[in-house]
Amino acid sequence: MRANKQCLVESLGNREYHVYMDDGKKIYQGADASILLQRLDKMSVSLSEIPGFVGEKKWRKVTGILTAPMGSLGK
Repeated sequence: MRANKQCLVESLGNREYHVYMDDGKKIYQGADASILLQRLDKMSVSLSEIPGFVGEKKWRKVTGILTAPMGSLGK
């Protein structure tokens, strides 16, 4: 079994393996490209609204755009 799977936990004395890596049970499987593209689309639409809000001096709306749609890119 040692040759087929990566050991994650072993005992120090006798090098007995206790926990093996199982790719099917990973919590994080990688980024979902479709979700990222949806977020980018939403962000680009929101960014196009900022110049109008700046011209009208609606700073709360500018801040809202910067923290909501653009803030979701870091997740």
